Amino acid sequence: GTDPHVLRAIAQAWSWRRKLESGEVATIEDMARLANVTHRMVGRMLKLTYLAPCVLEELLIRRRPPSNSLRELIETANFLWKDQEI
Repeated sequence: GTDPHVLRAIAQAWSWRRKLESGEVATIEDMARLANVTHRMVGRMLKLTYLAPCVLEELLIRRRPPSNSLRELIETANFLWKDQEI
């Protein structure tokens, strides 16, 4: 199944996104301080929230392991949904 590290990263990214969107945290820098990580890491991880729904379904529901690393998965989020593959 999907690597637990990938699942945790996706869950963390969505948690951070919800905190930013709700105003619980004002900026990526504030989120980074709260999470004790760099703002660059928060920015990179937030890209996971832009994975296509079909990719998330494969990873989270079908538990299909990605054929690429977490870093490559983050880069995948830069593509249009129709061009994303895992």
